[in-house]
Amino acid sequence: MLSKIVKVLGLLSLTSIICLLCGCEVTLYKDSKGIYGVDPMTMTLFEIDAKNQFRVVHQFTQGEGKPLAVLRTDTSTFYGICQHQKRFILFRYRQGKLSYLQSFPSMSSEGFYPFKLVLTPDHRILYIIVPQRGAHNTFVLDACTIRGQCRVLHHFGRVQPSDLLLGHDGSLYGTAYDVSQTQEPAGGLLFQYNQNTGFRILHRFKAVEGWGPGNLILGADGSIYGVTDQKGRYGDGTLFRYDPRSRRFRVLYAFLKDDGAVFLYAASRYSLYGGSMGGVQGNGYLFSYDLKQDKMRILHRFTSGEGGIDTVVLGGDGNLYGTTDYGGKYKEGVLFQFNVARHRYRVLHVFNPSEGKGIKDTLIWSNARLYGTVDNSEEGDEWLYTLDIRPRVIRFLHHFSTNSGNTASKDITVGRAFEQVLLPCRNTIPA
Repeated sequence: MLSKIVKVLGLLSLTSIICLLCGCEVTLYKDSKGIYGVDPMTMTLFEIDAKNQFRVVHQFTQGEGKPLAVLRTDTSTFYGICQHQKRFILFRYRQGKLSYLQSFPSMSSEGFYPFKLVLTPDHRILYIIVPQRGAHNTFVLDACTIRGQCRVLHHFGRVQPSDLLLGHDGSLYGTAYDVSQTQEPAGGLLFQYNQNTGFRILHRFKAVEGWGPGNLILGADGSIYGVTDQKGRYGDGTLFRYDPRSRRFRVLYAFLKDDGAVFLYAASRYSLYGGSMGGVQGNGYLFSYDLKQDKMRILHRFTSGEGGIDTVVLGGDGNLYGTTDYGGKYKEGVLFQFNVARHRYRVLHVFNPSEGKGIKDTLIWSNARLYGTVDNSEEGDEWLYTLDIRPRVIRFLHHFSTNSGNTASKDITVGRAFEQVLLPCRNTIPA
């Protein structure tokens, strides 16, 4: 499945980076106003309103392009990337008007594209990774103003960027890796961009430190945490930390052989939470890393009956919530809770075929509710659902479909992106 392939490549950071093969999955985002998102398959920009109702913000047409990634400002203005005939367009949607701000080159060949938009807190600059003009499958880091004036900050060359993150100090941090002749990740680097000091490489990964760094998360202490998926002491990647204040890099843990692809989900004040897709039973496991005691702990090993771990989110109540693939009574996966304080796992909902067959790799916590998706875009169907924690009622808010009309929502009680050519704002696709 696509989500699993992307995770193996170390390109997916939940709710923060979108890695798509020309885009097909529903992607959810959260800000102070609530939940919003895009569905490339049906070309829909949407939001969930204050009454927890699904609302279409803009329905893109074939002439406007396919929306792939989006960010919303505090003035309810949307900035995003859409695709039109293999070209990528930076757009703005405000007060019912769609404007095109900048055009970026197409990909030379099909492949995973690390769409990542990072907006500065003052909402003035968008950082974005885009294809390099006139080069074969190479990327650049751009800084774009909200009027679409962009300049190149760094040429990555043959290095493949994999994630971007805005630190507590206002600097942009990211990871990248070399691509070997076999298309597998090799080596890697951790970089920083600061408006005063510019671009610099903070650390180059040695084999013993792991290769192929992927997703990053920001710790409560301001440190940057991440994982690699190859090499390391035991050959299956590492968990690492970079402290911007001391400029110190440290490997915290080396994953064991056969642990499979590992990724981080969340960080609390004293702990990191992540998951592995391998392990003893081959279905993955949920883990925590105690930052005070420097200790790894396996929280739960998934059985074949529960399915393989897919995604996890840290709830506002301190508990972990997640989904699995192919497990449960109907082999469509489950929605689960792990009570961190009591060290207890329990299934909250068992998905059945009528609720959508497909990948359940998106999950967001907001105001004591979980929001998630069920993706079966290969067959033209996707679902958006929400689960109230108390009482446990799951509601399917919207059915995205290319085959038929949208279904009504239903409730279920659960018992169980400055050297580029600048383009003016316009309402037609840039040439």
